[in-house]
Amino acid sequence: MQARGPVVIDIRTPDENELSRLAATDLLVDYLAPGFGDGLAHLNREAPYLIYCRSGHRSGLALELMRGMGFTDAHDIRDGIIGWKAAGLPVES
Repeated sequence: MQARGPVVIDIRTPDENELSRLAATDLLVDYLAPGFGDGLAHLNREAPYLIYCRSGHRSGLALELMRGMGFTDAHDIRDGIIGWKAAGLPVES
């Protein structure tokens, strides 16, 4: 996945993003904001995407939505940024 250079999308709220984020984050599209699906609709459905949230719940739901919208190469971080940090992987503050 990393070799293909996925677009990394943080779907947490702006306040959550302020606390910490993955350094490679390209987009912030708040899952809880009205029009979340509209924010995804303009994206290239063929490009590779990696989405994450706090614990993996919202990203799992967003992944289902993206697949339903025809995204062919979308993935999520199963345990969110919490799992990422627990694995000792780096984040930015």
